[in-house]
Parts: sequence; C-alpha cells; structure tokens
Amino acid sequence: MTEADSETVTAEGSTCAAVSFPGSGFMEAFAHRYSLSILETLLCDRTTGRNIIWADNEYEALGDGYMGDDEITIEKITGPNVNVIRPRIAKAVEQQSLRTKSRAEVFSPAWLCNQMNNDLDEVWFGRRDVFNTETVAEDGANTWVSTNEPIAFPKSKGHGWHAYVEAPRLEITCGEAPFVCSRYDAVTGGELPVSERVGFLDRKLRVVTEKTKTRKEWVRRALDALRASYGFEYQGDNLLIARINVLETFAEHLRDRWGSDIEQDELEQAAWIVSWNFWQMNGFTDAVPTNKMDVDVVSTFGTVEETEPAQPSLFDGAFLGETKDEEPKETVPLCVIYDWQDGEPFEFAVLKGKATTMEKKFFAVIGNPPYQETVEGTSDKPIYNFFMDEAYKVSERTELITPARFLFNAGKTPKDWNRKMLDDPHLKVADYQQKSDAVFPNTDIKGGVAVTYRDFSAEWGCGRFLGPRLGVSKLPAVLHRAQPLEGLLDAPVPIVHEVGLEPPHELPGRHALPVPVAEELVLEAAEEALAGRVVRAAALR
Repeated sequence: MTEADSETVTAEGSTCAAVSFPGSGFMEAFAHRYSLSILETLLCDRTTGRNIIWADNEYEALGDGYMGDDEITIEKITGPNVNVIRPRIAKAVEQQSLRTKSRAEVFSPAWLCNQMNNDLDEVWFGRRDVFNTETVAEDGANTWVSTNEPIAFPKSKGHGWHAYVEAPRLEITCGEAPFVCSRYDAVTGGELPVSERVGFLDRKLRVVTEKTKTRKEWVRRALDALRASYGFEYQGDNLLIARINVLETFAEHLRDRWGSDIEQDELEQAAWIVSWNFWQMNGFTDAVPTNKMDVDVVSTFGTVEETEPAQPSLFDGAFLGETKDEEPKETVPLCVIYDWQDGEPFEFAVLKGKATTMEKKFFAVIGNPPYQETVEGTSDKPIYNFFMDEAYKVSERTELITPARFLFNAGKTPKDWNRKMLDDPHLKVADYQQKSDAVFPNTDIKGGVAVTYRDFSAEWGCGRFLGPRLGVSKLPAVLHRAQPLEGLLDAPVPIVHEVGLEPPHELPGRHALPVPVAEELVLEAAEEALAGRVVRAAALR
C-alpha cells in the first residue's frame, strides 16, 4: 500500500499511509508513518546494545553491510534500500523456496494459528468457542467467525481478565509473529480487520477493549498485554518484521477502539517493550546468533546454572595426549530478556534451570519450529525434536506443529526420543494431517504434520488425543504403539494394524471429522531395502 492508497495523521501531524500490510511497500509505509527513532528502537538488540544482525548471507549480493554478522542499520533498509526487507509473501517465489529448503521455513496460515490459540484458551476458560468459532467455508477453506458477545471469564481464582491479560505467552522461532498477532495471513497475505484477528496479543487487547472505560486505562492495560507477549527469532529480517507487526498491532487496536492515532509517548513505550520481548536468538545455544565458527557462549550476569563440560572427541588433540597453545575463542553472550514484574533483565536460559519455579515461566508456549537442518554433503537432519524438548523447559504448557513421523516411530528422529514422546502421559495430539500441503501449501512433508499439546500438570495416559478435530481418542488405538513387524528385531518401519474408535458418545469435541486415511507409509532411503518384506501399502481402514 502506498501513500495514495490510504492516509491518516500520525502523532506528529504528518500525513502517511494508514497500514503497512505485506507488499513491496511494507518498510516504506512504516518509515513514513513513524519517526526514525522508533525504527532505531526496533533495530536494537538489548543483549549486545548494538543492532540486530542479518544472521545469514542471503543478502550478501547487495554489498558491504549485508553479510550475516553485519548489523541491520537504518541506512541499509530505507531510502534506495527500502524494499530490501519484505514479508515472506512479498518475496520472489524462488527466494521463498530457498528459505523453505535451507532453513525449513514454512509459515503458519492464520486458520492454524487461530486453531492452536483456541486450544490454549480452552485450557484457560474451560470451554471452546470463546473468541471465535472455527468453521469451513463453502470452498472448503478453514476459517472462523468471531463471537459478538463480551468475553465471559471463569469464576475460578486466578482466571479473571487481569490474569489473562498478564499471563505471559511465548511464540518460539516466531518468524513474522503470526501466533502473536494476525494483521495479515502469513501464507496468503490477506489483510485481517482488527475484529477478526486471532493472535494471542490480539485476544489480550480485545479483552482490554471490552473491560476498560477510558483511553488512559486502555493504554495502561494494553501495555500490560504487550509486556506479556514474547517471541524469539534467528533471522534478522524476520525479527524486524515481527517487531513491526507487534507494534502496529498495538497501534491498530488503539485506533480501532478510540478513533485516534497513538501518541508519541505511548508509541515510544510500546516500541521499548517490543524491543525487549521479541529478541534475536540461536535456539540451539540460547545465545546471540553468529556466523563465526568455534565460539564460546558466555553468561553476562553469571546467573545460568553450570552445565556438564563437553566430552572430548577422539579427534581432540588433548584427548590423545597432545598439548598445544590455543588462542582465546571469540565469545557470544546468552540472550537477555526483561522481567517486567521484578523490573530487571535476566538471561532467557535461566528459565530452563531446575531451580526456576513454574510461576516464573511462561503460561504457554506456541509455535511452528524449524523442521530440519540442511548441511551440504549430508542428508537433512531433523531438529524440531530439539525445539520441542527445549520448549517444555520454559513452560508448563506447549502447543507446536511439527512433522508427524515420530508418532509412527519412523523418520530420522532418534528412536528413544520417539518412544519417550509416545509414552509421555502429559502429551496430547490435537490434530494430524497426513498430507502436509493441507496445512502448508506447496510442501511435501513425508508422514504428514501433527499438532501436539503438552501440559505437565495434567495426565491423560500415553499419547491421548485432544480430540475435537480427529474423532479419535487414543493414539495407541491408531498406532498400536507403532509395533514393528513380528520376527524382525528393531525393524525401522512401524506397522499400522487398525484404527480403533471409541463409541460415538465418547468422542470429544463439537464436530468430529472423519479419521484420516494413510494410503501408504513413505520409507526413508535407509528403509527402502526392507520394503519388499515389510510393507508395500499399509492402508488404514
């Protein structure tokens, strides 16, 4: 959208574009609407005190200042370079495909973000259809209809509206933050009006709008909602877009409620919070990203629990009895976020420590983590299992969408990890799609995708289905514990025997869908040698 498309008056009285939804003018519209000081705040890395970095070499063809470890500066993304940073939907198809392959970057459609946020809200409210009702359009597309009546909160202690607004939620590997705020559908690019938005920050702000009577009170409570919304991301361009989307979400909800634009002091407060709560991090190390090799991760505050020292490799000279003088390694700091309740920064890694109580952790974690790591000369390595394990350390409740092959004890994830997940009494499977392109268009994820929900405070038995979308109540009933073929020890391919359905009156949910049919099991390369004696087409009937 350009200036000619729509106009509004900013806090400083200048005329500029009213919105900045995906397109070639995304950064241009934002830069026109707000002062450069706001953009400077959104570029700040609170851990290093410098700017966030690009984090890879995708932009290196643009010249100096665009390498992975280079900081993203205003000069590199404004003026003649204003179209360098664009939402994924506005990137060329070839660039999208490259990011999908090299970084396992697949963006979540708005309907899925809504569905998963609804699952978490069902835990809070004890009922479904609180903010909206999920439905299917005439063309078969998943969609929703927003509720019109004010949100009614439970009578139970600790579940009132203040607590809901202030309960911290985290989107891991957040990309453009579609689970946090839904200004547009990250897959289609379609704009969503404020009344139809489904991110967890959108829900908090809707509650604030319904419960407050003055603009001053609205801003105060809305800033509380912003302080309770978190996300981290590796890619610098994605992170900046996420920060912009979150800040704009705050401003657009304010404008929708009060019919006026955000004041400069309100904008500065909001931008400050966003720059702390949405941070750049390597999810494997909990540290600031770097392209440098062989670096040490260091603690800035000295508050992180000590970990076991790394075991020496057989190729390590010290292990072989050799000694040599080594130059000091470069270091990268652990990422710092802000504790708004205590009014001080702390290292994110602290949340993973056993000494940290659940009260100090997130109410819920949600997201779509990267699925695999591509290393030249090797086969792709799954990494989503790592992000699942790490997410469980920082929250009692976690809902993620990932590849589903581990549910069949198949694929390249470790078999002991598969079994751990299948045996986990705290784990539910909220949804399963055999064909991944039903969720992520133009993708082929062998074995399909699954939405899993884990709640450490609840026990449902091993692998129990959450239910409302599958019509199936227990995972073992479908997979029979993913038992290998009789007579073959440690067979790599699970044999699916049958689908077991509970009696219709026991099926949970509002509208159970037909049980998905697996037409065949897709074998990995290492499994193909056994194909003739293991399975040709194992259908679920």
